[in-house]
Amino acid sequence: FSVFVDPLINWFKSDVKTTKTSSAYLGINVGLCMDKYFAENYAITTGVSIGSYGGKLSHTYETSYSLPDTSVKVPANSAIKYKLQYITIPIGLKFTTKEIGYSRFYAHLGFSPQMNIKAMASNESSAVILDNDNIIKEMHFFNIGYFFGGGIMYSLGGNTAVIFGLTYTNGFVDITKNTKDRVTTNNVAVRVGIQFWKSIIMRIALSQINPIVGDFEYNFNKIIASIKKAKKDSVDLIVFPELAICGYPPLDLLEHEHFVKKCLEYVNKIANYCKDIAAIIGSPSVNQNKKGKPIYNSAFFIDDEKIVEIINKSLLPTYDIFDEYRYFEPSSDFKIINFKGKKIAITICEDLWDDPPLKYAFGRSNLYNLSPITELIKLSPDFIINIAASPFEYNKIEVKKQIFEKYAKQYKIPMFYVNQVGSNTDLIFDGGSMIVKPNGDIYDMLNFFDEDYKVFELSEIINSAYKNEIIKPAIERIH
Repeated sequence: FSVFVDPLINWFKSDVKTTKTSSAYLGINVGLCMDKYFAENYAITTGVSIGSYGGKLSHTYETSYSLPDTSVKVPANSAIKYKLQYITIPIGLKFTTKEIGYSRFYAHLGFSPQMNIKAMASNESSAVILDNDNIIKEMHFFNIGYFFGGGIMYSLGGNTAVIFGLTYTNGFVDITKNTKDRVTTNNVAVRVGIQFWKSIIMRIALSQINPIVGDFEYNFNKIIASIKKAKKDSVDLIVFPELAICGYPPLDLLEHEHFVKKCLEYVNKIANYCKDIAAIIGSPSVNQNKKGKPIYNSAFFIDDEKIVEIINKSLLPTYDIFDEYRYFEPSSDFKIINFKGKKIAITICEDLWDDPPLKYAFGRSNLYNLSPITELIKLSPDFIINIAASPFEYNKIEVKKQIFEKYAKQYKIPMFYVNQVGSNTDLIFDGGSMIVKPNGDIYDMLNFFDEDYKVFELSEIINSAYKNEIIKPAIERIH
């Protein structure tokens, strides 16, 4: 719903030459608007408002006016200034675009039934006959017109946006009881308001699985089993690790076109199971540009049985056991996902490691010239998801905690981290997926060295005072 204050310019229109209209009236309309969406970008719009309207009329003949306790006659050609007040209950359709940066554009049209609750008049001739007198007996109670207009909704973050717009309303019902003419009202209003989106309960599942490199059918079955379980748990969004389709690290298998095609084939098979649930799944994707490496390390956002968006990894590690730049093209394109009224920033493993703690005295913390999280924060996400295939290192979990806690606290935003488990080639993956609250506290963690699955409510993570202090000592995490 939204609340608004609409400054407006109102004028009268007559259908006969014997009744002349002149001078626009500056009024104001204040109220509440409610939108009921029946599709992603389409809504039925209604509400209630109270507004002041008016204008001037003059007749070429003498006119009688009934007042509460008497009646008066106004001479011909006397200008009469009307001040009217109506309650409006509009009904119409509203169309909104998808979010473009921080903004959405909208258009609306419909009908605006009105009820007259006040009518005052004053004549402007030398002889004062009407002096802000009550003439409600001379006015029809009911008025109706059609309206159309549009504007922009600019997000302030969270569930709030500011609205600016312009609406034209054309009345087609005679507002006065004078049988010698037909007078209608018209106005142009400037919409200034605040939009409050309904707070949506979003249930998010983290699926910490153990994929096998190159065993597509095995990995597919694991992913589908988790999706089916999540549906039973009324989950809105389920998240899987980095390159979950093919397993990590696929190494030189990525240099074979048939391997990449097989990855994409299984991504599309998984999409068929994403009805009434969305999923984020890691897989290679094809670089459509003619220059650069042929593939990206990507996160596929799937919803309504189709691939909605592909987010590509920006920071490709080449230190220690990593050699991702050998295979993948780095991305410099940053975007967010709009899903169920929330804006999601998706990152892939190293994308959050642009400023890690120093390992040794001669090392550097700023390893890259680009900071994906800095770029994504400019787009005002509601929460951040990081999918990873992060190998086990003694005490590395403490470093991960520092990174996630720092960013969550710095940007006051919840973070979801999902890691894989198991072992491939000579690497061991320890899991330990976690959820971090906007204040930097750990909300919960998944098991170490075991497949795990948990469901969380976004609002609970944001609002809960709960803090998880249970992180096993390093030696227990190994054994």
